[in-house]
Amino acid sequence: RQQRAFPAMLLAALRNDEFFLAYQPIVDLATGRWVGAETLIRWQRPDGAEVRPDVFIPVAEDNGLIARISGHVLKLLARDAPTILALRPDFRFSVNLSQDDLMAPMTVHQLRGLLATGLTPANLTIEATERGVMEKEAASLVLREIRALGMRVAIDDFGTGYANLAYLHSFEVDAIK
Repeated sequence: RQQRAFPAMLLAALRNDEFFLAYQPIVDLATGRWVGAETLIRWQRPDGAEVRPDVFIPVAEDNGLIARISGHVLKLLARDAPTILALRPDFRFSVNLSQDDLMAPMTVHQLRGLLATGLTPANLTIEATERGVMEKEAASLVLREIRALGMRVAIDDFGTGYANLAYLHSFEVDAIK
């Protein structure tokens, strides 16, 4: 019963603005200086308890809600980024996209909207999991459009069992993690 209620809890959490972004530093090892941050979605319930991403992300993916979560990440980034960019115009944000996001042309539209908030393509790196790029044809189209916007693309979690280096060669990416 609780498992069936969880998707409804996710939707309520989105409506009630229970999600926030945590920023994991990206550091230039030569200088020790922050050059960017990976945006990580977090969920804090009204009672203060946090729901771990490894719990709610799979539920969102399995129930067709991940695009709403990803859209919310972009909305939160659009809210937070101008303050950071006012201090550091060259700061880069990495945003994780799911396999479903990489198959949806709407993702490119949402990223264009994010650029309208003052972020530049140089401020954004889109991270896709290795699993997310396995649907080569559909993912390649969206990744190509993202790169055409001028954003960097990185494959996250490479080497976790889905692809090998020969397969990686067929994608146009800027980095692997």
